[in-house]
Amino acid sequence: MLDTTPKLTIERVQETLKELKKEGIKPTNQLLIKRLGGSYGTLTRLKRAYPEVFSDFRKQNRVDLDGGFEASNTLEKENFDLKLENMALKFESERCKLKARIEVLERKLELEKLKGKISKEV
Repeated sequence: MLDTTPKLTIERVQETLKELKKEGIKPTNQLLIKRLGGSYGTLTRLKRAYPEVFSDFRKQNRVDLDGGFEASNTLEKENFDLKLENMALKFESERCKLKARIEVLERKLELEKLKGKISKEV
């Protein structure tokens, strides 16, 4: 006979969250679904109905790259720094191109002056 009792109940979720805390594992939606069964929709409805149960869960369930928000902020700062560095390199490249162009124009001007002097002398 099929078991029709709901797998994803607030009581079972609370027990599982306590177990995960004891085990030192950060709870995630995927982990709860894997352990208890059920669907993400049901879990979402439970989160909305019982926000107090999931208050800790929400704080822990963030970007976790070896340090949570700190890592995320570090990556964002590093990305921003790299963008600034890239922009500085582009400006430097453009400055060098303009400087080279100015030098070429100055040489052309000198050449025109010399041609003018030579034509006056001849």
